[in-house]
Amino acid sequence: MSVAQCNQFGVRHDQLIYQNKDPERKMRVVLGGSGEGSTIRALLEYERRERPNWVIQALFTATFAKSNTPSKISQIGREYEIPVISLEKSYGEFSKEERAQDASLSAEKIRVLFHNIILQKLNDLKVECDLVGLAGYMLIVPDEFIKHFNHAVINSHPADPQKYKGKNAVLDALSSGEKGSYTVIHCVTSKMDEGLELVRGKFVPYTGGDPVTEEKANAHQQKQKLKSDFPAYIEALNAIAAGKLGFHGPLYHAQEGFVNLDSARQSKIEAKRPNEEDHSRIGKADEKDRFGKAAASPNSQNVTECGKINMENYV
Repeated sequence: MSVAQCNQFGVRHDQLIYQNKDPERKMRVVLGGSGEGSTIRALLEYERRERPNWVIQALFTATFAKSNTPSKISQIGREYEIPVISLEKSYGEFSKEERAQDASLSAEKIRVLFHNIILQKLNDLKVECDLVGLAGYMLIVPDEFIKHFNHAVINSHPADPQKYKGKNAVLDALSSGEKGSYTVIHCVTSKMDEGLELVRGKFVPYTGGDPVTEEKANAHQQKQKLKSDFPAYIEALNAIAAGKLGFHGPLYHAQEGFVNLDSARQSKIEAKRPNEEDHSRIGKADEKDRFGKAAASPNSQNVTECGKINMENYV
């Protein structure tokens, strides 16, 4: 392999993010999150209902609530009977403990130590993983972690990552005069919110008026999750599982270098609340998808606000 055939991360330009050589095997996905877990819940609901060519094997998180109360991610794991990798302490607590033992440790080295434990726990559980999906993870992942999964690590970001990075990206975008925002699904690097853009979700106009406040930006972002985040992430997972997304970009609708859901030629994705019939269908995953047993159905009261996400005319 010549250097010219590789990008700056040492990955071949013509390499697919995932290539399935066994048509009977589903792509194994592990999801990481640190917040409310709304995107993770939406992906789990979609997987249980639509039975796509991918299956969520486990979750991991960098948060653990105080007073030994499990994080939102851990609660979601229990609802869906999926293993959750957690240190039973927050990343902040982990960092303080490590520095107490060795004050010379850099922030980067502590992130490596933390993610090595995550990898070890995944290995202990014998979790198969073809792709890692981050959603509200809020931690920069180290190169060692990314390389462990052959660079098959993706993330969702709620604004133009070229302009607005970090956890306040939506607020920063709207405060800067943007008329709205959209979600980007991109490959992950060890730099904040950087990496090849794979799928761009639909643009969601801002209707909150001036002045832009944190409360208004949060309300806008909740709307964006329904209209842009969830559909874009589902599009990305389906396309990767189908072998249509590589480290050079998409193999379909690639005029812009990424899949743009605002284009009239893209997949039609509808988001609406599930009805009672939908609730009864959640959890009917194939028995061999996850650790040899069917997934459990969450109670209807735990169904996310995103509701049913249907993919129509998927390319």
